[in-house]
Amino acid sequence: MYIACKKEDLVRIITLVLAYLLSNTVYGEGEDIETTAPAVEYVSLGSNLVVNLQGRRKYFRADMQLMVEGEDNVEMISLHNPAIRHALIMLFSQYTPEQLQGPEQRETVRKLALEDIRKTLEKYTNSKGIKDLFFTEFLVH
Repeated sequence: MYIACKKEDLVRIITLVLAYLLSNTVYGEGEDIETTAPAVEYVSLGSNLVVNLQGRRKYFRADMQLMVEGEDNVEMISLHNPAIRHALIMLFSQYTPEQLQGPEQRETVRKLALEDIRKTLEKYTNSKGIKDLFFTEFLVH
């Protein structure tokens, strides 16, 4: 049996067949690509964290969110939130108001806070799911 078709139609059919075969080879048949990566969530560390600063009667107030990968890590943050907040209070209370003024200093403090959170969690569990820390409010008064 001979089927007549245009050259363009034949090229399209061959392209579709090759694309189908290659997609099954690369990803595996029936594999869902989107479900293989753990979900990322933002977890609040609670209401405002208020800390007295070194020197004159000044204080620091911040709201923070952690970028966390995986549901089990979200639960871990909730469980160890008091220890995390304590570590952050101890860290921030070492600073003077002048040390928290510029964007470079704030970025340095952010990185140190993230490092302290990871160290605190390593005492009790693991910190592998903690991806980043973000200030959602930052006030020195």
